[in-house]
Amino acid sequence: MSGFRLVFLSLLPVLLVALPADALELCVKVDKNGAPKDGAPIRLRAACRQKKSGDPIEVSIGTTTQLSLGAALEKYLSVDTTENIVRFEGANVQIRSGQGSSEGEGDRYSPTVNGLGNLIIGYDEPDEHYPDKTGSHNLVIGPYHSYTSAGALLAGVGNVASGPWVALAGGEDNEAHEFASAVVGGVYNDALEEVSVVVGGWRNEASGTGAVVVSGEENVASGEQSVAGGGKGNVAEGPGAVATGGRDNRVTGIWSAVSGGYRNTAGGRYSSISGGSDNETSADSSSVSGGRYNKALANAASVSGGDFNSATGEMSWVGSGDGNTASATKSSVSGGSNNQADAMWATVGGGRNNVASGHYSVVSGGWGNQAIGRDSAVSGGEDGVATGIVSSISGGSINRAEGRASTVSGGSGNTATGDNDHLP
Repeated sequence: MSGFRLVFLSLLPVLLVALPADALELCVKVDKNGAPKDGAPIRLRAACRQKKSGDPIEVSIGTTTQLSLGAALEKYLSVDTTENIVRFEGANVQIRSGQGSSEGEGDRYSPTVNGLGNLIIGYDEPDEHYPDKTGSHNLVIGPYHSYTSAGALLAGVGNVASGPWVALAGGEDNEAHEFASAVVGGVYNDALEEVSVVVGGWRNEASGTGAVVVSGEENVASGEQSVAGGGKGNVAEGPGAVATGGRDNRVTGIWSAVSGGYRNTAGGRYSSISGGSDNETSADSSSVSGGRYNKALANAASVSGGDFNSATGEMSWVGSGDGNTASATKSSVSGGSNNQADAMWATVGGGRNNVASGHYSVVSGGWGNQAIGRDSAVSGGEDGVATGIVSSISGGSINRAEGRASTVSGGSGNTATGDNDHLP
């Protein structure tokens, strides 16, 4: 066939001059075996000649249309048969569905599709549960994918692209359902709303607009622009909510956050829980730093740690310990056990079963002490009660300071009833 090829190539410049508008056959005579004769001339005919018996006198080796297309491709296309490589060089490769536009009636959210115009790498085997491959202009890499819209990237195995302009970059059995949503790796992950993203992990779900889930297992970001990252079973429900790490944490407040721990719940706006377990915030700017079963339930209230502590007054604070309560505005309990600060600016430092119930009152420590009067104070001891305004007890047991500005320094069973009394 070498002679035939030389003749064919030598005729290319002639054949490409003034080719007719309608394609003609490129015909060459055949030998007795029906193969093109070496060195036989190539002739342009409407149809190659045959014998009356139907046996060929000539065979077609192409058409003028194919010839002109081949010559045009020669500039950009090369074939390396040694390395089995087909190369395009110095050109763009465009694949179109043939519908004239990517947008349905000018709407980029509803592109027109007909199952054509896709670039498919691999055998594109169908999946028995999601067999639809009706989309257009998609890049499809790997088997068992389903694509019903346009402009998607699908790589991995068994991924589903049902929204326009989505990306499924690797992984298995992942789904991207709405405009510009994406899943990057992982298994059984779903990006269900516009511009939502899941990156890795297993059975994660981004179901809020602009929501993001990064890794972990069975995490859900359902609030608009919410984020869930790592851990297991965490839920970011509120707009801008963040749940990162830990397990079974829930963020319902706007722009609130849980950073880790177990079974924590952050409600209210701008609230936060840093860790621990079974902690709760429910008001604006409230916070729990750690510990167990702690609650910050008023605006700007906070609990730093410990167990079963509650900050229920606005801007109240409990530092640590267990069973402590700061229930009034700007009240505080630093630590200890079962202490209460029940009035505005009241403070309990530590100890056990102490109560500061007067405005600006203080119990520093001890056991069973009470500062009831305004600006009253009990420094320590046991069962001391300061009821007078600006009264104080320094220590001892079962002492009483009842008069205005009265003082008991120590001892046992002392009572200062008059104003400015000082005992002992």
